[in-house]
Amino acid sequence: MRILIYDVETAQNKNIGSICSVGWILLENDIIKDEGYSLINPQCSFSSSNSKVHGIHAADVKNAPCFSEYWESTLKPLMTSSLVIAHSANFDISATEQALFAANISDPGIDYLDTLPVFKCLIDSPSYKLTDLAALANYEYQAHNANEDVHALLHALFFVRDYCGFEDLAAMIIRTTARAENTKTNTYTPKQISESINKFPTYSHCDDEVEMLDACLHGLRICITGDIPG
Repeated sequence: MRILIYDVETAQNKNIGSICSVGWILLENDIIKDEGYSLINPQCSFSSSNSKVHGIHAADVKNAPCFSEYWESTLKPLMTSSLVIAHSANFDISATEQALFAANISDPGIDYLDTLPVFKCLIDSPSYKLTDLAALANYEYQAHNANEDVHALLHALFFVRDYCGFEDLAAMIIRTTARAENTKTNTYTPKQISESINKFPTYSHCDDEVEMLDACLHGLRICITGDIPG
């Protein structure tokens, strides 16, 4: 089984496509075949809060490739021929999708799997943060560094594989409820286009002077579940 362990860091909090670093490890039948790390020039400013987390600043990426360049030279052949796995994968995959959209590159369809439900299915742990899972494997590392994050995830996966007695990662994944998804069929919509579709009406169906008959819902947080268009 060909697996790509993948992690990104971003320059801005609200602009999830502002990828400023990428780390990856390519596995074939649980054997490391290749690995890489690169700073990425997001061609935008850096939020101080993000730089505080990962330690990357605008000056550091001045001569780094932009995402479209690194995509064509490195990521595209890797991500389109492997099962991409990441911890809390929605962030890393959504960042990649929006970076592709911003670069006017068509989404080729990326098969990906979130390792968070994999770990939750197999081991009991008070925390499923990557730092804590890596600690179970006696692996110390610098969190929020894309290169070190992918190695931490690799160690955590191999630890759980061996601890549970699985032959390989493929067998381990199959025995969980985690299922791979594809970016062509998920519900992610880049912010730039989501703001222009499915807008709710700006008018109210009732008068502003409507009398409040009761306040039984006042102050409560309402959670609506299910598949709801819009």
